[in-house]
Amino acid sequence: MNIETANRLYEYRKANSLSQEELAERLGISRQSVSKWERAEATPDAENLINLAKLYNVTLDDLINKSPVRDAEPEKETVPDEEDGAKEKIHIGWDGIHIEDGDDTVKIGFGGIHVKDKDTEVRIGKDVTVNGEKYDKKKFKCEMKDAFSPKAEDFPIGAICLIAYLLVGIFMREWGRGLLIFFAVPILHGIIKSIRRRRAKYIPYFSVITAAYLCVGAFYGVWHPTWVMFLSLPVFHWLC
Repeated sequence: MNIETANRLYEYRKANSLSQEELAERLGISRQSVSKWERAEATPDAENLINLAKLYNVTLDDLINKSPVRDAEPEKETVPDEEDGAKEKIHIGWDGIHIEDGDDTVKIGFGGIHVKDKDTEVRIGKDVTVNGEKYDKKKFKCEMKDAFSPKAEDFPIGAICLIAYLLVGIFMREWGRGLLIFFAVPILHGIIKSIRRRRAKYIPYFSVITAAYLCVGAFYGVWHPTWVMFLSLPVFHWLC
């Protein structure tokens, strides 16, 4: 089916205030079939053409030929897509890649990248602008550098603790009490995080108290009254 006929089917549907779903329901077909007609990807069979002519109260000649559409909206420049909007335009050439989908556009070329939607417009080129406001490149570079630079929290503390545990177990036969070494993982991570953010609340105080209590009990056998150190937990959280 040619594009002119496809546009006319779209115009008659809009002139009769029908959505693709409503038209498909009246004809007893799928919405995808209506969409394909209006995109010139398929042609209605004779039965559907007759039903369309009856529904729109026009002749078959009016439906297929180039007579003016009564009460139709002005013809759109692009073929309608599956949801009654304009078909997405894609251009790829020497000047770059241009994509238009209604109010949304993306342009990629030698001048940079230009992205625009209903609420936001971003240009990335010699300068970076967001909604016309120039973005601070120095700040942007610092943020990117900080985002991708290695952090102290990424230090392989867990692997080091595992090696230490194996050494203690092999050479000192302390496989049981040696497990206390693994408390260093959350404790060191928390201390590093608290130093970086300058906030004491990130210190895993519960892990610190638990490790201290188990060490005193396991190595010195003093389980009581060292349990009272847990009473400092609410005090620490209140202070932080």
